[in-house]
Amino acid sequence: MDKSFTIRAYHATTRERAEIILRDGFLSSQNSYDWLGEGIYFFQEAPNFAVHWASEDRKEGTIEDLAIVAADIAIAGFIDLLDHEWGAVLRAAYETLDAQGDEEFRAVQAKQKPFVVGSDERLGHWLDRYVIEASVTSLADRQKTVTGIRSAFWEGPELYPNSHVMDRQHIQVAVRDPSAIRNHWLAELRPVRAH
Repeated sequence: MDKSFTIRAYHATTRERAEIILRDGFLSSQNSYDWLGEGIYFFQEAPNFAVHWASEDRKEGTIEDLAIVAADIAIAGFIDLLDHEWGAVLRAAYETLDAQGDEEFRAVQAKQKPFVVGSDERLGHWLDRYVIEASVTSLADRQKTVTGIRSAFWEGPELYPNSHVMDRQHIQVAVRDPSAIRNHWLAELRPVRAH
């Protein structure tokens, strides 16, 4: 499960924040709804999706106000959910939490709505975040540091009837240890045009 390689990923934000990132570095997101837990969030190999997310989903501003920060990220010490073996780690964390049955975990379970493939409904990811954070803590207890989390995410309606390809599927990366970001720079947006 331990591997090492580098990916290119993109973080969209306002031009003002991009200048701060270039000067001072990234800030980690600590939102309760962040799917992959605490971290600096990126879209792998998807600059246009990063802009879409920031401009339409998060209301960060108009396209003219946005900037994309590109980064090379070392995927080493990650919980990489594209590798199915990591699913067992999260499943075990969930089963432990479920067996312990503490009040906070039960509240998170009750708050979480079921995921429906093809639905465009916005769902919080409180349960996934809770289980991922528990997994990170469990690994740390065994002297295993998690530098980030990477996972595929199915979002949006199907592209056409009976498709398993969704309109906004993507790979999301949450970097917990900023040293995994090997370099970063302001990237040029080149919108994808339909043929």
